Amino acid sequence: MRLRIIIRYPLNLTNIISMIDKALLTFTIFFFLSCAAIQSPSGGDKDIIPPFIISTVPENGQINFSDQKVTLIFSEYLNSNSIKNSIKVTPKIIPEPTLIFKGKKVIMNLNGPLEKDQTYIISINKNLEDEHNVRLKESKQVAFSTGSYIDDGSISGKVYSSDEGSVNLWRLTADKNIDNFFTTVPDYTYDISNSGVYEFKYLSQGDYIVSLVNNAFAGRVLDPKNTQYSLSWYPKINIGKEISYKNVNIYMGVKNKTIKIDEINWLNGGWGNIKFSNNIYNMIPLRFYNESDKSLKNDIFIDPVDKKILHFFIHDISDTFTLVRCDGFYDSYGYYIDSFKVKIKAEASTDTSNIQIISPKENYILPIDNESQIKLQVIFSSLVDTIKSANFLTLYEDSVEIPYKVYWESPLSMNISLQKNWKEKTNYKLKFNQKSILPKYSRSLIDSIKIINFKTSSYQKYGILNFFPINTSDEKFIAELQPLENNLKTHNIYIDSDEHLKINKIIEGEYSLMIYNDKDENNRYSNGEISPFKPSEWFYLYPDTIKIRSNWELDLGKIDLRIN
Repeated sequence: MRLRIIIRYPLNLTNIISMIDKALLTFTIFFFLSCAAIQSPSGGDKDIIPPFIISTVPENGQINFSDQKVTLIFSEYLNSNSIKNSIKVTPKIIPEPTLIFKGKKVIMNLNGPLEKDQTYIISINKNLEDEHNVRLKESKQVAFSTGSYIDDGSISGKVYSSDEGSVNLWRLTADKNIDNFFTTVPDYTYDISNSGVYEFKYLSQGDYIVSLVNNAFAGRVLDPKNTQYSLSWYPKINIGKEISYKNVNIYMGVKNKTIKIDEINWLNGGWGNIKFSNNIYNMIPLRFYNESDKSLKNDIFIDPVDKKILHFFIHDISDTFTLVRCDGFYDSYGYYIDSFKVKIKAEASTDTSNIQIISPKENYILPIDNESQIKLQVIFSSLVDTIKSANFLTLYEDSVEIPYKVYWESPLSMNISLQKNWKEKTNYKLKFNQKSILPKYSRSLIDSIKIINFKTSSYQKYGILNFFPINTSDEKFIAELQPLENNLKTHNIYIDSDEHLKINKIIEGEYSLMIYNDKDENNRYSNGEISPFKPSEWFYLYPDTIKIRSNWELDLGKIDLRIN
């Protein structure tokens, strides 16, 4: 390297020496910084390889351990922010161990006396990340013992849930029993693998209870009302004569999923709506009162388009405040509707907009069935006075007027059916008369005559599913054929004996088959209860996706429903 010096002021020895010193100092600092900066190479392929454990001190399975330090060595540098909530030791040690991060090493100082003849487990869950935020592929466990042997009990199985979750495990004691275990932090927690598999190893003899929870409650105390959880069908699992329990499977139904209020809107006069956090499948028992605590007559109905919205209409509304109340309850699908009480003021205003027909749209295709009567739903944008509105609709097949029947589902929607069935691949026409449609608040249709053309599809074709349940032992089961596509129907069939069964009229598509022992006879799968304690219902899931084809009959053969 040549050092070039440009002199722009009178040259003398002192100036030359000063400038050389400054140049050398700058060069030295630049060289030092360039050499000292240790960085990951720029460019190249993105790191997608998960970190993994190379070695541990003590080694997995070591006995007679008496040290106060555990060292975990990983394949690459870790994200230090992910370590604290990713590495735990069980059973719990008091005071809590501290974690020290050194590049690829994590050192756990145990900070307290260890119990005699006790197997300890270091659990590393999937929240652990490398420096490029790539997570551990699956949970890992490292066991060591202060005694002369490692406990070898194990509980494993598969979980079925639409959300990411974890499995909590409690070991029962004299103080921690089946009535109060959920009020304590679980002894073990396992993050579910991507395939849904979990396994607790190195368990000592005793009784255990296992529960699937969403990730928010992993390793935490459970709230019977507000925690999303599911138990196994074992009342409790005894590690003793039998040291290994496999296929302790857990299914997360909708029980304990809470539906909350997102917003309440007063639309006009006595009409308002409530928007919930999830779809509403049952009418919610709302109660309306005036400020004198007098009950107000009302109608409630679910929005025909957005199933999260529940509309209400109060008949004898006043200018004062209205109280809306609802007690918390479980609907027939297992959703918990949160209790609420709100105070709102009715506001009447003049709606100058015109009512619109939201559905059907022009050139809509109505799917029809040769064996059953399909109804055409008509949806309006605003409330219709269903008593005063009459003779406002004419229905045509091609250009010929045909008779029909109307059933009002609510002031927002009505169903149209024919005296005979719809003809396939046929053009139909709806003709609405503006003067005969009387909205409660808005103006009628903008046009004096509104025409909507639609046509029918070909008749729907179906497939058939056969199977033969065995070993039912006079128990009551329900087979539930669940669609993997949202627009298809769920099929339920009851089983109470060993006999050949057939599910008819299945629309072509992909399905899963679940069979459960409906112990409480409520016609839906029960996750179990932690207080008072009740295990979940036994279930079986067919291992493969069931593909139904039109005009085909699929036979699954024998399905063993022996409850273990």
